[in-house]
Amino acid sequence: MLNTNTSVEFSAYGIRSHLVNALVNNDTHAEHFFTYGRLEHVSYFDTIEDLLSAYSEDTLDRSHVCLTTIRLFDRETQTPVGGTHSILLYFDANTGGSLYLYDPNGTYDTKSGYIYLLDRKKLPRRISPKRTMYATGFSTMKIFRNWIEEYTGMIVSTPSTPGIQSVLYTSPVSAYIANYGYCMFYNYFISSFIISQRAEKQNHDTIFKQITGSTRGLRIPTPASYTDAQNGSAPMGTMEQWTADIVNQVFPDTMATRPD
Repeated sequence: MLNTNTSVEFSAYGIRSHLVNALVNNDTHAEHFFTYGRLEHVSYFDTIEDLLSAYSEDTLDRSHVCLTTIRLFDRETQTPVGGTHSILLYFDANTGGSLYLYDPNGTYDTKSGYIYLLDRKKLPRRISPKRTMYATGFSTMKIFRNWIEEYTGMIVSTPSTPGIQSVLYTSPVSAYIANYGYCMFYNYFISSFIISQRAEKQNHDTIFKQITGSTRGLRIPTPASYTDAQNGSAPMGTMEQWTADIVNQVFPDTMATRPD
């Protein structure tokens, strides 16, 4: 999701700071970020409209965890939120009858400050969301879920409580990522968790309860103190340092030292 703080943001990532900046603010290298070393388990789509088109054309690999983005619409200003928001979807590849949507923000309702926004022009022709759409988006996640169910004919599960990004308080000014902009990293973690649980033949409903339940069960690192985050000195074991480890892993030196 687009961030507005630029004073020290991303500097803690060193020679890879420009890559993280472009990733978070423009989704640049997002496919590489999510699929690096995981091509047999993960697919990336630039937008949820692209993902739905692939589903409509039956070109989507349902055995994969599908990472994508969705636009958000600000209720108060009645304008689209800058940038995009990272979400993921996965199927019960065994039965083919269930679809799970994960959002690191968790659920939203009529009291939330934003709604999901789709571009009707980019949707497959047979999708007709007019009956359930509020303005140019969906007023609650429940309405969005009902529409997805109508379109796919599947049982769709969506979060029913606030998500990781809503309950873990990170520093609003940071040398890492500011203003709750970690959604792509949370989804990197969650997609890895889903892959590992699938490998252990875990029930898909159980997996979804785990990723939408308490963060303690997921063992997500605790955010660093505001001071450490702002100084770029987050210690090992903190969420900020964990993101730095991921960045170093997925963006090799050859990418870090060349222009985007």
